[in-house]
Amino acid sequence: HGPLQNTQSKYREVLQKSVCFIILREPVDRAIASYYEWHYQKTSNLTAIEYLEAHGPEAYLELVGAHFQLEFAPPQVWEATLENCLVGVTETMDDFTMSLARIFRITPPEVAVKYNSHPKPGMTDEGVEKFYKECVPLLQDDINLWLLAGNVARSQQKIAASFPPLTMDGLSSKKENVGYYCETKYNATNPYLGIHWYVFDTPGKQVGFPFDHSADCKHL
Repeated sequence: HGPLQNTQSKYREVLQKSVCFIILREPVDRAIASYYEWHYQKTSNLTAIEYLEAHGPEAYLELVGAHFQLEFAPPQVWEATLENCLVGVTETMDDFTMSLARIFRITPPEVAVKYNSHPKPGMTDEGVEKFYKECVPLLQDDINLWLLAGNVARSQQKIAASFPPLTMDGLSSKKENVGYYCETKYNATNPYLGIHWYVFDTPGKQVGFPFDHSADCKHL
């Protein structure tokens, strides 16, 4: 357990001094989308299902980099990563943007839109079912990370929902208002009080989060 504990400790040390957020996507859906984003009619004229049937699931997943998310959060550092980052999954982006806005005190968008930038020729319900049947056994770590991230995200969203929202009224464009950037010192007891930049409207009127009277503020 020694090397693992040292790795976790190093991750925690770095992440607690950082502003970190991580967004994960359901692995099979991501594997299908990645093919049409990077390979269809670029490196291959086969549709995704045709490539899967011609080359097999191992070759398909290798082509699309299906384990890419694990490269950033391998299993040995899941605990440290998910403990110290704001977590979201693309399937619930509205909830994630709410958490992001309330925790980091930024003006939220009215709605988070998930764009499907590329059509997926050849993908039928039967094709999707075949992808899940053949690829899920090879993506167990990826799926477990995504499921764990979803649980963490839901817990964080409950906490974030208790924070008051920042509305557009908090960002005034009146000429008498002066903008500031403020930097606070890292506080080991709360990573959200770490080294961040905060935006202020008028002197003494907080728009950033959280306010620290020891912050070093500069005019915009």
